[in-house]
Amino acid sequence: MNNVFFEYISNNVTNKIRLIKLLNYLDSFYIPPVSSLVDIDFYCDKILNNAIIIIAIVDNKDIGFIATYFNDINNKKAFITSIGIDKKYQGKKIGLKLIQNIFDIAKKINFNKIELEVNVSNAKAIKFYNTVGFYTYKNIENKNSKLLVYNIKK
Repeated sequence: MNNVFFEYISNNVTNKIRLIKLLNYLDSFYIPPVSSLVDIDFYCDKILNNAIIIIAIVDNKDIGFIATYFNDINNKKAFITSIGIDKKYQGKKIGLKLIQNIFDIAKKINFNKIELEVNVSNAKAIKFYNTVGFYTYKNIENKNSKLLVYNIKK
């Protein structure tokens, strides 16, 4: 595999189109698909306006991304709202590098925790998150999901 580059993107029309295209491509890889939960166009607007987004790029092609909210300043807690990697590139530590970028940001701004929600049927993702250091904080029965937490190491 060629080198992977990571780009922080800002909110502009070009990046919105780019993010919509990437999320539509990755949609079927999610359990459940993002499009079954939200309108992708609306969701892209929301995360472009409120989250830090990092895109993974190989051979000038967007192959994955992570979007994280750092808006719970009082509790010093971030929330990964989405992470997705093209199946052809899974298992190559790209997701780990995306998450490590988020850990680095959290440390720099003195956040203590990072949370994310994952569907209980997504065993592959749960295993990945556990390997990275997330643990199950609580089950969310009405959404068939788990809230996972990672404590930032100082």
